[in-house]
Amino acid sequence: MRIGITGGIASGKSLVAVILKNLGANVVDADEVYHRLIEPGMPLFERLVARWGNAILDGGHLDRKKLGAIVFREPDERRYLEEITHPAIIDEIEALLQQEGTATAVLVAPLLLEAGQKHLVDQVWLVVADPEVRLSRLMMRETVTREDAMQRIGSQMSDEEKMKQASEIIDNNGTPEETTEQVKKLWDRVKES
Repeated sequence: MRIGITGGIASGKSLVAVILKNLGANVVDADEVYHRLIEPGMPLFERLVARWGNAILDGGHLDRKKLGAIVFREPDERRYLEEITHPAIIDEIEALLQQEGTATAVLVAPLLLEAGQKHLVDQVWLVVADPEVRLSRLMMRETVTREDAMQRIGSQMSDEEKMKQASEIIDNNGTPEETTEQVKKLWDRVKES
């Protein structure tokens, strides 16, 4: 069984991943895979620098905020980024999921549905939170303006669209304890099956 955890930016996917790790799940995080692939010297890093040059670098390393400032404002640039990163990330994720060798693996992938990665999992668990909650979290976490945060949230597939493809919905508007209870119930159901 492979479970995909997804949701909009600042919805609470990381919290759900931590809860699942604490419950004993083997978790593969697509963001962590991406971070490894964009290290200096990696082929993906070289392709990004070839496209955007020093505008996306800070001290020889990729500055994701600088890259984000470009791709979140320019749809064509975002499409290019996705076209070169998604296949590399999918290949690496596939390899990691196959290495797990356990009955259940969890893939945390913010763009699971947008990137066409749904085929990698058996179930999609969608983490949702109200737009204002997400906006507040994003502004605190990324120290971006309200306008930038709204632009990032607006650039993603809506929760309504994602819900059409989700197996389960995790409401992360409440306390961490409430979210933990929801995740525990879902995890227990998976273990029973």
